[in-house]
Parts: sequence; C-alpha cells; structure tokens
Amino acid sequence: SKGDPNLTKSRLKEYTAYRKKTQPAGIYNAGSVFKNTKDYSAGELIDKSGLKGYSIDGVKVSKKHANFFIASKGAHSQSLYKLVNHVKDVVDNKYGVTLEKEIIFVGKFEEK
Repeated sequence: SKGDPNLTKSRLKEYTAYRKKTQPAGIYNAGSVFKNTKDYSAGELIDKSGLKGYSIDGVKVSKKHANFFIASKGAHSQSLYKLVNHVKDVVDNKYGVTLEKEIIFVGKFEEK
C-alpha cells in the first residue's frame, strides 16, 4: 500500500540515528554475531559475562554493543572464529545458555 513519503523519510532518519547510537560503525565488524531468542538477548549475556572489549588477535567484542565483534585492519577470520567460540563457552559456563551463531563461517577453521 502507498505510504506517506515524508513519514517514511522521518522513520528512516530515526532508525539510522538509533543504529549509529547503539551499534559500532566500524568498517570491519561482523554484524550481529549471535541470535537473540524470546528468552534472552545475546548481547546482554555477553555484556553481563564481562566480555565487552575482550579481544583475541585483533578481533574484539564491541564496547558499544556486545553482540558485535570488531576486527582491526589485518585481523584474520581465524581470530574471529576463536573469539566467537570463546564468548560462546564463557556464556555457556556462566549462564548455562548455548548461544547460537548468526554468522556463518565458510572454510576450514581450527581451535588453536
């Protein structure tokens, strides 16, 4: 159905401003790493686990939103893989919640 173009523009500005305020704007970010469910917010569990800012080999949990992981220039996908699994293990051990990945790793990755 046809909508009001002015209302659409206004809402887009609101949504964009909200995202900029609540999510990291870094070029190298993996987006939302874990899925949320009706029972929990992955970012909240990661934050409560004390992992904001935690990093492995140039990839870190965002201090702005804990369900976003940011890579420094030159970081490797293996580092992201390690961080994702570390965060998943910490949250599982602390809260008994197994986070489900929202991102998909393509290729061969090893725990090191």
